[in-house]
Amino acid sequence: MNNLNKRLLGSVFLFQALTSLVCGAVLVNPVIKLDSIETTISNIIGNSKLIYSAILLDTFTSLGIIVLGVLLYNSFSKVNKPAALIALSL
Repeated sequence: MNNLNKRLLGSVFLFQALTSLVCGAVLVNPVIKLDSIETTISNIIGNSKLIYSAILLDTFTSLGIIVLGVLLYNSFSKVNKPAALIALSL
């Protein structure tokens, strides 16, 4: 595995982790109230742009997971191609 591939894997993993953290902790968590569903629904209606931003960030998180899987397959297929293919399909 060359140095560029290591850096790319690390940056994609960090991107995926940060987008997931920001989406869950910063965007969605203040809107959700566990004790009252009515309050949660009214918060979602009142903060629709925040929820749209959370959906967009979740989409980027999913894209990061797909890219991470492809990069990991590319890296580990040189070591054990059948195992890397099985891991990619999961």
